[in-house]
Amino acid sequence: MTDFAASSFGSLFQPSAQVTVQPFTRQPDGDQVVLGWLDADVFLELPSDAVELLDWLAAGQSVAQAQASYQARYGVTPDLVDLLEQLGESGVVHVRQGAPQAPQRSTPKPGVLLPLRLSSALWSPAALVLYACLALGALIGASATPGAVPSWRALFVEQHLTALGLILMLSGLGITALHEFAHASAARARGVPVRFSLGRRLWTWVVQTDMTGIWSLPRRQRYLPLLAGIIMDLVVTALLVLTLVADRRDLISLPDSVRLLVQALTFSYLLTVVPQLYFFVRTDLYFVVTTAFGCRNLMGDTESYLRNTVARWRGQPPPVDQSSLPEHEWRVVRGYAWVWVLGRLAALTLLLGVTLPLIWTYSWSICRTLSAGYASAPMAFLDALGALLLFVIPQVLGLLAWSRTFSTEDKAYDVR
Repeated sequence: MTDFAASSFGSLFQPSAQVTVQPFTRQPDGDQVVLGWLDADVFLELPSDAVELLDWLAAGQSVAQAQASYQARYGVTPDLVDLLEQLGESGVVHVRQGAPQAPQRSTPKPGVLLPLRLSSALWSPAALVLYACLALGALIGASATPGAVPSWRALFVEQHLTALGLILMLSGLGITALHEFAHASAARARGVPVRFSLGRRLWTWVVQTDMTGIWSLPRRQRYLPLLAGIIMDLVVTALLVLTLVADRRDLISLPDSVRLLVQALTFSYLLTVVPQLYFFVRTDLYFVVTTAFGCRNLMGDTESYLRNTVARWRGQPPPVDQSSLPEHEWRVVRGYAWVWVLGRLAALTLLLGVTLPLIWTYSWSICRTLSAGYASAPMAFLDALGALLLFVIPQVLGLLAWSRTFSTEDKAYDVR
């Protein structure tokens, strides 16, 4: 949700001022109400009594009259001006004509538009049953067919490194496009606009789908848009695994080059699916967890809890005051702290066991080829140079960015 901060609009919202409140959605969420201004991409969580203030203002009461109505009903005078200052910054409230106007936020770009009929069909109950059957079939087939699931060596070849790099780069773009298309289409099926942005999960560059609008939906309707990307990844992975199983059992006969390509694509997809299960960073599953437990800022609260725990071990006072955290969120934070720690250990294991060996193996082979010089083998030299640019350098840059910032995205605010 939108966090409240200091503002410079206070002089506009005088007691006699009348305020225009842009229409908003509202969804009860426990003892709070989630308010949403979809056009402005603004969402915040307020107690129900605070929502009454906005309703009174929208009905035509002045600031002073709304405060008086609140005082008459609840016995206290609310700090309404502070709330209006924050909403004024977002451009969803402003003083009516006859008084100075608050600065208006620029109109956001429209979200990604997809056909409603197609989106609804892709995420219908029948489609979800089909996806589950494909995933189950792939799991059973892989379990009964040793060697069907490739290892990391499927991404390493001695020759044609540039060609493989280009293929994997294009397939990576396709993987990303399908993943984000799944989010967008599932959100579209729920009537929610989306936008895309570039981000990072630990050392891996990713494209992120902004589905802030799902906060305008009832909680039970938020899960499918959040999980749609993972579902699509699993479906495509299942199709690739089933292809390899059928080939290994001689049900089909793939040419050697096609088999190598399918193996490389399968492992690439597995590398994509596994990090999506890391809900110790802000992945899709993380937001599923926070939605299920109604946590406002699970990542930030957990990191503060861990800092406080380390400080107590050292005999120091806790650096962060968490006394206002609700008891039900405390229970989630304590459990999630283990996920946070163990998850990062698992990610480090993947880094040491797969990513770094793969980078080292490629780097060693590339260095040998480049050190021999262009004249000795022109095509091999160009092949190695292409692999260096397409595979090694992007991976190294991702690792450097992560090592310098230690997961910058984990310090960002939750969608609250």
